Amino acid sequence: MPNLIDRLIEDRALRHRFILFLYPFTIIGGVISVTCSLLARHYR
Repeated sequence: MPNLIDRLIEDRALRHRFILFLYPFTIIGGVISVTCSLLARHYR
């Protein structure tokens, strides 16, 4: 696993692809967290 991290640090194209791969998950997580906070505020 540290070998993969070293390759991500060295290889810019691979890192870019990795970030593009993670981007939708961060958007989905943000939407879920915002929705949960709004629901918690609404039903308190």
